[in-house]
Amino acid sequence: MKILHIVDIPWFSGITGYALDVSKGLVKRGHKVFFAGIETGLPLKHAKENGFKTVKICSRKNPFIFGSILRLRKLICEEDIDVVNAHTGKGHLLAYLTLLVVPADKKFSIVRTKSDDMHPKRSFLYKKTSKIITASELIRKRYIDIGIDKEKVVTVYQGIQEQKGIEQKSKSINKELEFKRVGIVGRLDSVKGHRYFLEAASEVLRKFPDIRFSVAGLEANIKYSELKLYAGELGIAGSVAFYGYINDVYRFMSKCSVGVIASTGSEAVSRVLLEWMACGKPVAATRVGCIPEILDEKFLAEPCDSRSLSGKILKFLENQEEAGNIGEDNKKIINERFSSERFITETERVYTEAVDRRNDKRRTMDDGRRSGGNSEVNLPASPSSGGRQSAFSKLNILHIVMVKGWWAKAQYGVFLAKALKDKGENVYVLTQSRTDIARKLKELQVPAVLNINLKHSIFFIISFVKLLLFLFKKRINIINVHQTIGFPVIALAARIAGIKIVRTKTDDHPIAEKFLHRFFYKTFIAHTIVSNKNIKDGCLKEIPGLAEKISVIQLGVDIIKFMPLKPAESIYKELGISKNTTAIGIIGRFAPVKGHRYFFEAARLVLEKHRNIKFIVAGKDDLLSRGDLENFAKDAGIFKSVVFLGYRDDLPEIMSICRAGVISSVGSEFVPRVLVEWLACGVPVVATDVGGVPDIIRDDVCGYIVEPEEPAIMAEKISILIENEKKRNEMAEYARQHVVGNYSDSIFAENTLKVYKSL
Repeated sequence: MKILHIVDIPWFSGITGYALDVSKGLVKRGHKVFFAGIETGLPLKHAKENGFKTVKICSRKNPFIFGSILRLRKLICEEDIDVVNAHTGKGHLLAYLTLLVVPADKKFSIVRTKSDDMHPKRSFLYKKTSKIITASELIRKRYIDIGIDKEKVVTVYQGIQEQKGIEQKSKSINKELEFKRVGIVGRLDSVKGHRYFLEAASEVLRKFPDIRFSVAGLEANIKYSELKLYAGELGIAGSVAFYGYINDVYRFMSKCSVGVIASTGSEAVSRVLLEWMACGKPVAATRVGCIPEILDEKFLAEPCDSRSLSGKILKFLENQEEAGNIGEDNKKIINERFSSERFITETERVYTEAVDRRNDKRRTMDDGRRSGGNSEVNLPASPSSGGRQSAFSKLNILHIVMVKGWWAKAQYGVFLAKALKDKGENVYVLTQSRTDIARKLKELQVPAVLNINLKHSIFFIISFVKLLLFLFKKRINIINVHQTIGFPVIALAARIAGIKIVRTKTDDHPIAEKFLHRFFYKTFIAHTIVSNKNIKDGCLKEIPGLAEKISVIQLGVDIIKFMPLKPAESIYKELGISKNTTAIGIIGRFAPVKGHRYFFEAARLVLEKHRNIKFIVAGKDDLLSRGDLENFAKDAGIFKSVVFLGYRDDLPEIMSICRAGVISSVGSEFVPRVLVEWLACGVPVVATDVGGVPDIIRDDVCGYIVEPEEPAIMAEKISILIENEKKRNEMAEYARQHVVGNYSDSIFAENTLKVYKSL
């Protein structure tokens, strides 16, 4: 077998020791073992020193895990890895994400080894995990308690070699070791109970004043100076030796008569207990963690009880012959239950079962295909396939529209999603919750994805993981990005999942002003869709190489909803006008760019020539309020001839009473949706020459194009439509035909699907 261990911690701990010990044994049995770890971490350093091939991954605090996934994928594909054994929670996640992106014939089994005291939590990861190895029954029980199938969880105790003849091979660490000695080994941490060890020592010294006590281990949350001070307070400073960190723990243990574990908790995997036993030493230990699984009850003391602990130590010192026999029994226990050979054999068995389960699943799938099983199941494509489907399959499309307002960019993305859904495609829109877009999606019954935050970099890792999992869960084939927010997350998730990205651009913001934008367009974007020719020209000027990968697709409208209607009596009554009144309308958000001031000035000029005219103003507050527009009308002296409606949902009815529509914008209109809606309702339009307007309107055919900020010319064209009924009717008829033949939502979807399917 070929096994990859993921140990993404920087320090050398019991987790690292567990992984290295089993790996050395597996190599001796002919297996090939690899290690993945942090480049500057001790686990990877030790793995290299032991001759294992390694691959570097990012640290656990580093949110950019894409590189790690790609490096793991490369190693797994090149080496045909059978088992990936994760030794930490993040390592487990890395294994799962890598499993998602490897080709079907390179799928591996995931094994999770748990050898620390952190309580496991419920996780979807365990569904894709073949086996869980726990280093003690205590840990195994914790997994079962959270609902994991007990057949999936196997306890494999860490193996320890019996230490033979160590006393003859080693020299004395200190002259004081000639005395009978009681030792404790472990990092200096409150959970290791050094305080209670010293208190127990003071109790023992009352009966055996010649006994010496030894403390060894790395300083952590407690300093040796603190322990020395406490020993002085207890009056036993002369009987306690402090050795600090020791490289050869067995040499230290061999010079002790009794080993002690005084921990107040932890000890989910008590390696130090096994080491004491392997050295043939009797051990007095507290009843915590997995210790009761290994040590007889009569040698256990209550935690945080120095008197109970001293009593266990005294029993060994009072009967040295029995203590010696207990030490020999401990050696036998190590050989029978905790030998290195048994450790390797049981781990090997778990790996074999995991691989067999994977192979059985493969055979079942192959048999299903040969017997005519569900051949239409759309599995996620590998990166090499580019996410393509057969011509008879539905596309699974994700649109990403991360804007708050109901602006042109949002409208383009949402209505495109609705049009594609109506074509039978599976469409999802990723957006922000509690926004106009989210409410509109709910109204249109288009599935919204609201739980992935792409706007804030602090959520980078969470957003990436959520997005990647969503892409695979929904088997997404195409991602259409309508803005640059969160693009690094989107691009890397799509690259790992092998999904093509389409960029829809509905504004004239320069691409080249940021290096990253140019990089993303050249590297990650398979095709660019723009909403008008002006945007296309701007893109090609900045990045000429886009010429073969760019298309102009104008927004479409619902031609059933927007169609010529006979105005209802109620509309006239609501607006306070008669059927003989000539209505001229302007619809759009209240903002300076919409040019309402010029519209009111043109209206003033029209009223100088014509009577019984009403100007209908519909829209919602934006950078300007309704009050601002009323002041504009008052300044123009036409306030009594203007009907202010505010925001309306019944636009086709409002449009149907108008003889002409007006777009007076001085800029913007990259997606002139309201223009297409006017034309679809059979209403000719006078519109300024901005944005995408000239792409849609045919001057003097279905309306007029005028220069922006020219109210006199605008008034002249409006007057023509008021005066020339024949011309107006001809324009109205052509306007409707023009939209039905070119700008329906169905055509909008078909043009977009051509791009998607070409990829």
